[in-house]
Amino acid sequence: SYVSSGRDLLVAEEARQGTSELLIWANPDFDAAPDATSSEDAVRFSIARESRGLSFVPLPGSETEGRALRDAARAFGFDTAILHVGTNATEAALNRVRSPRALHFATHGFVLPQMETSLDAEEVGFTSANHIALTRPSAMLRSGLALAGAQHSLRARARGEEVPSQNDGIVTAEE
Repeated sequence: SYVSSGRDLLVAEEARQGTSELLIWANPDFDAAPDATSSEDAVRFSIARESRGLSFVPLPGSETEGRALRDAARAFGFDTAILHVGTNATEAALNRVRSPRALHFATHGFVLPQMETSLDAEEVGFTSANHIALTRPSAMLRSGLALAGAQHSLRARARGEEVPSQNDGIVTAEE
């Protein structure tokens, strides 16, 4: 969804109907091999050079947090609470979500630096400039969350392998 104004974030009481569901992603298995069920091109998270320094270590405390939150969900007014941990804390599971009342992520987040690349003007067909600087992808592609399979996908990309971005374990802010 896109919002063009802050007032679009205000929801009328009658529009809040639906499930009173809490969905929790905690302690994903970052080394799990994600399902390669998508044929979507792998260019979506094409910031391989910038992502080389990322390393996602297990977060066992986040699983404890997720379980405690799930167990207390009724006290917070939720009808149901579903916990996704380990190999089940996937991007594919997140993509199947439709209108829960709340999502809770207990995982690593990242923001990559903005890198610049220089090109010679002749390479891109410009004649009035000797040198042109191109910025890398927007902040929406350079930031996100790590879910199950994220570290596995980063290692595969570092080896030059294509990884479908639909379920690579990396959910960018744009996604």
